[in-house]
Amino acid sequence: MLISLLSGWIAFQLRFNFLIPEKEVPRVLPIVLWISGGQLIAFFARKIYPKNLFFEIEVAEIQQLLYAVFTSACLGMGINMVHQFATGFRIIPISILVIGHFCMLFLMLSFRLLAKKVLAKPVQPAENALLLSEKEIAYLLDRDPINLDSEAIRNHLTGKTVLVTGAAGSIGREISRQLAHFPLQKLILLDQAETPLYELDLFLKEQKLPAPFEVVIADVRNIDRMRNVFETFCPQIVYHAAAYKHVPMMELNPTESVLTNVIGTKNIADLSVEYGAEKMILVSTDKAVNPTGMMGASKRMAEIYVQSLNTQLSHSKKVHTRFITTRFGNVLGSDGSVLWLFRRQIETGGTITVTHPEVTRYFMTIPEASQLVLEAGMMGNGGEILVFDMGKPIKISDLAQKMIAFSGKNIAIRFVGLRPGEKLYEELLHDKETTLPTHHPKILIGKVQTYDFQKVLPAVLELKHLFDKQDAAGIMALLKEVIPEYQGG
Repeated sequence: MLISLLSGWIAFQLRFNFLIPEKEVPRVLPIVLWISGGQLIAFFARKIYPKNLFFEIEVAEIQQLLYAVFTSACLGMGINMVHQFATGFRIIPISILVIGHFCMLFLMLSFRLLAKKVLAKPVQPAENALLLSEKEIAYLLDRDPINLDSEAIRNHLTGKTVLVTGAAGSIGREISRQLAHFPLQKLILLDQAETPLYELDLFLKEQKLPAPFEVVIADVRNIDRMRNVFETFCPQIVYHAAAYKHVPMMELNPTESVLTNVIGTKNIADLSVEYGAEKMILVSTDKAVNPTGMMGASKRMAEIYVQSLNTQLSHSKKVHTRFITTRFGNVLGSDGSVLWLFRRQIETGGTITVTHPEVTRYFMTIPEASQLVLEAGMMGNGGEILVFDMGKPIKISDLAQKMIAFSGKNIAIRFVGLRPGEKLYEELLHDKETTLPTHHPKILIGKVQTYDFQKVLPAVLELKHLFDKQDAAGIMALLKEVIPEYQGG
């Protein structure tokens, strides 16, 4: 930075004292000021956002452009000086000045656009995933981003009261933001996490979006509190995103996994029926397929409960709540995700840790996952498990290599071994033998085993009883009895 400014000053002195007549000084001064000003903008931008990986690349590219223009200007001045001393006259310096004006004008416009794009609205910490451009997402996922019909979703939800549980989590937060753009009767944002919910509240108030909303601090595991919420707001559509999702954490805390993912889901489903909600959409995971860990088994049990409840209600001719399940893979950029971990490891300058050289996962972006949930709420008739066709699974080691390439740093990858409850690969049930097509080519209906609600309900109640006794071994044994494909423990 200092060398560049010093070089600019020396070049200015040379050109001012030896080459430029006094009448041409007004032409030269803006060029030197623009070069120095551009360097200052780049310098302070790097100071303000030193840890933003993708923005840092943009600044570096702009600095290279500045150095290139400055170097060419110095070369032109050198040629002028040599030619003047050899012949006694200069090579049309006016043309060089005109070209310099255009170059600097282009640079200033570029900086203005960059400042408008990045500096005008500082990015909230929770929004890091949204910094990925479509090109970068396609590079990481090795496929094009998926977009759904938001207008049809808007028409489906207009004028309705909508409840989002887990609204402060990665998926719930994005669902809430997308819903806030629709003309709802009211949007209810519910979570037990106070600070993230407060940040979401501030964000939506700043955006001044069409949907009136209200934030509610509540725990889906508390049936009395949740009954009060349903009685107060009478939601017509319920998006149930509240869940524990980290596999290693749930292996260490199996009773909590069941209480939140199974009993919490039961509470929301039962209240949806009791208070006449039109639909409840359960946000599930690919880890519910042939589960090897407690997190996947608890989510599969939640799927079984809402599906069997939907079948039980469908036997009645009365209008009833319809239950739809959405199932997808890992969410790129969500809180605690592998991308989040890799970014943190790259920023600290250490090694990147990967569990196994051959481990693969299906990935989607937060907006894609949220759109799937909204689309499912619109198209589901009840009882389905809707699965996204997410393309080919991605090797985690390949993802790590791409993140390292983005950073421009020389960082090693260290393999640490699979953690308890983890699989080498995930299944989504999105092949022809286990799925049925829908009207959308990227959304499929999973064909899964059906269960009798009269047998499922006692099992879920027994899980609650085992939680009260803190009997983790009993919980795992009962889950294996209900879900034969569960091989955990």
